[in-house]
Formats: sequence, structure tokens, C-alpha cells
Amino acid sequence: MIEYTEYIKENVSIIDIVERAGINLKHNKACCPFHHEKTPSFTVSEKKQFYYSVHPKKNIFKCFGCGIGGDVIEFTRMFYNTDFIGAVKILNTEFNLGIEFNKKVSIKPAEKEKYIEKGLNRVINKIYVRRFKSVEMALIAYYRRLHQIIIYYIPPHNMSLCKFKSEYIQALKDIDRIEYYCDIMLYGDFEEKKRLVETEEVKKIERKYSTKQ
Repeated sequence: MIEYTEYIKENVSIIDIVERAGINLKHNKACCPFHHEKTPSFTVSEKKQFYYSVHPKKNIFKCFGCGIGGDVIEFTRMFYNTDFIGAVKILNTEFNLGIEFNKKVSIKPAEKEKYIEKGLNRVINKIYVRRFKSVEMALIAYYRRLHQIIIYYIPPHNMSLCKFKSEYIQALKDIDRIEYYCDIMLYGDFEEKKRLVETEEVKKIERKYSTKQ
């Protein structure tokens, strides 16, 4: 039985494979190649192999926007839209690893289970990424609505109505909190966004304002 995974992880740098994929890293960060974003949240760690740049023993990649991450094999598999064996062959060719494929390539059950679990997590993460965009747009729409209410009733415009308009008072109470929610959706990490979109308050805002994009 030939096990390729550890050999590949020890001989291929995550930075090398990411840069060969045409991703321009700046201080080990870039815009994620797996979802659309304007602010870089995709990070790599040169140390050992796994998607978390914060772990000193790992050689990995991690996107804090969509939540995906992994080692060089997982990155190659995802980026080139192939399976495990396809990723191994690509890495073998790119880095002249000398792996021979005349023998059957086998994967340990635990290794296979790990990649299946990652696949499921990736599907879940993609669903959340779409949800994040919906919530982001709904919160921005609600924030704009609150801002319009405040501008309309603020003195000297309709000064006599200010003390009588409950929506004006409510807008003053809500606007800072909604702005904070918008900041989380725009700049927070995956787990922060996930926690926020599951709150009842945000679900209610999404239902009301998601069609007003």
C-alpha cells in the first residue's frame, strides 16, 4: 500500500501551489478564488499543511470569508475541480515528485472519511455564503430605510412631528446596532457571520427586506 498524502504535504509548499494557480499573494493574503469578494480574506500558512494560517505547525490555506480551508491536496482538488487522485497527479507533475501510478493508489479509510466530511462541509459553507449575501443586502436596505426616517424627521424638517413619531424614535434606537450588523457581514469572519444570520432579529429583517435588493 502506497500512501502519498504525507509525502506530498512534506514536499509541496501551500504558497507554491497557490501562486502557481495564478493567485497573487500579498503578505500571504489574497481575495478568495472560491467566492467573490473585494476585501482579501484568503490566507495561507507556510509552516506545515492545513488551511489555518494561525496554526504554527500547519502548511495550509484558510478563507475567513467563506470558511473553506485545507492542505495542498485539498486546495488543488478544489481549484482544478478534480478528485483526490486527480489532485495527486497534478501535484506530482507540477513538482516532479516522482510518484509512480503503475501501482494502485489507495487511501486509508480515515483519510477517505476526512475528504468526504470536507466535501459536505464545503457544500454547507457554499449555502451559507449565499445566505450571507442575502442577509448583507437586507441589512443594508434596512439601514438605508432607518437613515431615511431620521433625515426626514430630524430638525428643522418636520420638527413638530419628531416627538410624536414612534418610527423616528425606533430608528434612532436601531441604526447604530444595524450598522454594527452590516460591519459584521462586510468584514467579519465566517463564524461571526454564521452566528448573526441565525438570530431571530436578523431572520426577520431578511424576510422583510431581502426582496428590496
